[in-house]
Amino acid sequence: KPHGYLATEKNFDNFKLVVEWRWAPGTEPGNSGVLLRITGDEIMLPKCAEAQVASGKAGDIYGFQGFKIDGDPARKKLIPGHKLGGDLTALPKTAANEKEPGQWNMYEITADGGTITLKVNGKQLNQATDCDCPAGKIALQSEGGEIHFRTVRLTPLDK
Repeated sequence: KPHGYLATEKNFDNFKLVVEWRWAPGTEPGNSGVLLRITGDEIMLPKCAEAQVASGKAGDIYGFQGFKIDGDPARKKLIPGHKLGGDLTALPKTAANEKEPGQWNMYEITADGGTITLKVNGKQLNQATDCDCPAGKIALQSEGGEIHFRTVRLTPLDK
């Protein structure tokens, strides 16, 4: 508490990001995410893509406030007028590869042009295509529940 996020000072468009996280051992896991290419107003769910970290949902990708993501039509869901996320697009993961709460997990997130690829613990679980690709901030989010982050490594990709 409070809900919010820690963001980079600089903007990034194409990058590889490695983040390790775990829910505090012995506590109830909550909701969190890695926010990508944040633009617009600095609100709880800003205009951006999100690599979901909510317990049991790691690998899902969301586009908040009209941030464009696309992918498999069988998995893609459009949710207009979401209370916090505005016009939201959801692209659920293809499989689960998350460890039990309290154990360390690793995200490998690659944003390369209009493609965002998510690997959880070494397994590719999702890929969004035809995404918005403005340069924006990257952030680690908290929406309740004690979460720990370590090994945050950001590598810009040359274009």
